[in-house]
Amino acid sequence: MGFQERSAMKDAISEVLETMFFMFVDFDGDCPGDHYSDCESFISLKNNKGRVDIAFKVREEFARMISANLLGLDELDVTQEDMEDTMKEFANMVGGNYKARFDVNNQWELGIPQFRNLTGTSGDPADAGLLFFCFGRSMGKVEWWNRAC
Repeated sequence: MGFQERSAMKDAISEVLETMFFMFVDFDGDCPGDHYSDCESFISLKNNKGRVDIAFKVREEFARMISANLLGLDELDVTQEDMEDTMKEFANMVGGNYKARFDVNNQWELGIPQFRNLTGTSGDPADAGLLFFCFGRSMGKVEWWNRAC
């Protein structure tokens, strides 16, 4: 992942979280060991030359916080379905924002967001991806891959 892609992703995540979810994140932090993820939302961008797959692997704590903020609920009142829907909407918003940052000729199509529960670690934090932090704690990791057709 190049500098421009990484910068565009940071900007897209920050803008969406600040504007729509009233959350502020940081991308510089210390994350020893594996990053733990409870759930994943993902979305693809496609055109006739290839595809970009984007995956957001986050802690349940983070999914619950952004769900409560978006829906105007207390965190204790957020259901599993609320978190799934919110995480798919988060992927959709960030994917669309990321697309808008480089797709000046409107050649890419945004796919339908998906969600799945995870168990365990998401691997070494040094792997391809971008960790994000909230309140000084690692909350999630975004990974993306370019695939040729």
